Amino acid sequence: MNDIFKIMFFITFISFSNFILKVSLANIVVIAYDNFSDKDLSLDIINEHINLLNNKKYFLLTTNTIIDTKFSSKILPNYSVAITISSNKKQIINNIWPSLAKASIPFTLFIDPNLIGNNDYNMTWEDITILNNNGIEIGIRSTPKNIKNAIKLYKNNLGIDPISYQYKLGIWPEAEINILKENNIKMAFGDSSDQLVLT
Repeated sequence: MNDIFKIMFFITFISFSNFILKVSLANIVVIAYDNFSDKDLSLDIINEHINLLNNKKYFLLTTNTIIDTKFSSKILPNYSVAITISSNKKQIINNIWPSLAKASIPFTLFIDPNLIGNNDYNMTWEDITILNNNGIEIGIRSTPKNIKNAIKLYKNNLGIDPISYQYKLGIWPEAEINILKENNIKMAFGDSSDQLVLT
C-alpha cells in the first residue's frame, strides 16, 4: 500500500462536475463542511451530495477506517470517500445528523470543546454524547493556545480519548504536534486543501 494518501478537501459550494472528476483521481477524498461561522450549513446542498454519494461506485468510510488502513496492510478501494464536519452548532444534531443517518452515511464531527454549551446555538455535552453513542466519530478542533484544555474537556465529558484533530487557521507549530502525539492523536487535518498528518 502506498503510504502517501492523496487527500482532497471540498467545501459545500463545490460544483458537482469537479467533485466527480477529482474523486476519480484520488485514493481518498475527504469532503469537509465547516460551520463555525454564524451561517448554517445548507441542507439543500448536503442532500444533493447525499444523492450523489448514494451511487454504488462510492465507498463511504469513516476517518477511523483511514487510520486503520494506514497502520495495517489493508488497501482502500478507488472512489473511497469520507466526510468531516467542523461545527458546534445545534443544527448538526437537529438537522444534519438525521439526514446523513437516514442515508447511512458516516461522518466525523470536529468540535471545539472550549465552546460547547456556551450559548443557545451550540450543542451541549449531552448532545455530543448522544452523537458519539450513535456511532458518530468525534474529533477536536482547536488552537495551539487552547489545545491542552480542549483535550482535557473532551476526555472528562466523553470518557474516551480523542483520535483525530483539526488545526484551526492552518497553524502547525511543532509544540502543538508534540502535544497531539503525547495524547495519542492518530490523525490531524489542516483546514486548507491537501493537508493531513498521520502522527
